[in-house]
Amino acid sequence: TANGRSLTVNGNIAKEATAGFYAEYPDQNTLLNGTNEATVSGNFNGSTDNRFNNLVVSKNTTFAGPVDVRKYLTLENNSVVFTSQTNLLRLTNASYGLGTISAGSYVEGPLSINKTNGTSQDFPVGRNGRKKITSFLSVNHGAGENYWTAEYYNTNLGSGYYGASNFDAPITNVSLSEYWVLKGPVGATATLRFTLTGTSDVAAALGNANLSKLRVVRWNPSTSKWEIVGSNVSITGTVTNGTVTTTSSVTFDGTNQYFTLASVQLIVAPTAHITSTNANICEGSSYNLTIELTGNAPWTISYTDGT
Repeated sequence: TANGRSLTVNGNIAKEATAGFYAEYPDQNTLLNGTNEATVSGNFNGSTDNRFNNLVVSKNTTFAGPVDVRKYLTLENNSVVFTSQTNLLRLTNASYGLGTISAGSYVEGPLSINKTNGTSQDFPVGRNGRKKITSFLSVNHGAGENYWTAEYYNTNLGSGYYGASNFDAPITNVSLSEYWVLKGPVGATATLRFTLTGTSDVAAALGNANLSKLRVVRWNPSTSKWEIVGSNVSITGTVTNGTVTTTSSVTFDGTNQYFTLASVQLIVAPTAHITSTNANICEGSSYNLTIELTGNAPWTISYTDGT
C-alpha cells in the first residue's frame, strides 16, 4: 500500500509462504477491524518486504504465524492478541514500539520488543481475562538488536516445582496461582516490576500490611529450586492495585526463564470448616451456619443453594 494510506481488514489475513507483504512506507497503517474474531496466518516477519509497518488491532486476533511490526503496535477496544512461542509477535524497531493500548487490551502469549540500552518498557501481557502489565526497567545490554520478551500464566508450573525441597530459607511460600516467562539477552540486566491485581495468592495471604515480605523468585533448573532475584522489593499500592519492583537488577541468560512471587514470612494456608449440625431447611426458612476459619484475615464466604 502507498505511503500514508491505510489498509483496513474486516476479516482474516492469510499469506502464502512464497508471497510478500510490502508495508515499509513510513506512514502505512494496517487496521484489523470488524466485530468477529480474526486470524492472521502466514509469516509476516524477517525481511523488510514481509512485515507490518503500523499495526492497529481493534478485535480479538490470533496470530497463526510469526508477526513483526516495524513501527507501532496499537491495541483498541479491549482487544486481545493471541500469540505463541512459535507464532511470536515482535516489535522490531527500538525507536518505536507500543502505541496506545486500551485498558482491557493485552497480548496473551509472548510479546517481544527490541529495546535501546538504558530504556524501560511496560509489557501489556495477560491471560484468560487477566491483564498483568510486566516491566523491564533500565535495561542494560550490548550493541545491536536486543529483544526482551514477556509472557504471563495464571496457573502454576505443576508438580515438581513446589515441594519443600524446591526452595530454601528465607523463602517460606511460593505462589501457586501465577508465573511469568521472561527472556532477556545473554548477560543483560534489568530491574523487574510486576503488577498486583488480586491474582497473587501469596500477596493476598500476606495482606496489605505485610506486602514488604514479598520477593521475586526465579526457577533455577540446575538446582531445581526457586531463588530470590533482585535482592529486596519496593511496594506500591495494595494487593489488588499495586506493584512489586526488585530493588536491584536481574541478570538474564538469553533463554526463557520462570519467575513468580514468593513470601519470606510463613503463610498459614486458610481453611474453612462447618461446625454446626446438619439440618433440613424448607423453602422460606433459614438456618445459622457456624464456620470455623483459620489463616490470615480477611475471609470471604460465598453461598449458593445450587440453583
